[in-house]
Amino acid sequence: MQVKYWAVSGLLAVTAVMMCAPFLLRIRRRNLIFSACLGIILYRIVKSIFVECGWGFAACSGVLAGGLLEAGAMCGGLFLFRELRGGYSGETGGRLISGAGVTFIIAGNHLLIQYSLVNNTAVCLLGESAGAALLACSVFLAAAGEEGIHAGQMASFTAICAGAGLVLAFILQMTTDGGGMTSPMLMMLGVCALMTCLEDCLRSKPEISASGFACGIMLAYCFDCMSM
Repeated sequence: MQVKYWAVSGLLAVTAVMMCAPFLLRIRRRNLIFSACLGIILYRIVKSIFVECGWGFAACSGVLAGGLLEAGAMCGGLFLFRELRGGYSGETGGRLISGAGVTFIIAGNHLLIQYSLVNNTAVCLLGESAGAALLACSVFLAAAGEEGIHAGQMASFTAICAGAGLVLAFILQMTTDGGGMTSPMLMMLGVCALMTCLEDCLRSKPEISASGFACGIMLAYCFDCMSM
């Protein structure tokens, strides 16, 4: 049972957001921030599709069957979340779906990592918590409007996603042992939710800074390497 590590990771993520959010929101170059958030989200989407989900489905069903299953799950997930997005209007619907996406990815990542097999548990926890904090902040900022963003809202969003991810991972571990297709299926659902919200963000904010985008990808990659 790895619940204690999941709890520590969630607490570290929320603490990091609470400490950094006030300084992050003081940056006036909103286009740079949005581009960095876009890079972080796209890195997580691409890595989840080709690494966690790709290898997970292939390990369970074989390469060909796993690829077809992953493609079918992606199509079904995109259709599901687009229909759900159409049922809500304004910022509330985007916030709910993006929060669900972050929660599914955090829960899937919890089930994926085996702390008994890592070389340094402390470094792995730091990398996992930093990655969760980056993803939650990026999704929150990308889906939020230009005005009315508060540090408390960002910290609350991260806390809700981290707490819900921990509870979901605990329930799935108790009922399914967290093996098989549980983790890759959760990650795929989270990716589909993020792709649905990202489509709305790109439609409303078409300007992207290349330097901010590259910084976001490199930052996400650096913290991701710590959790491997």
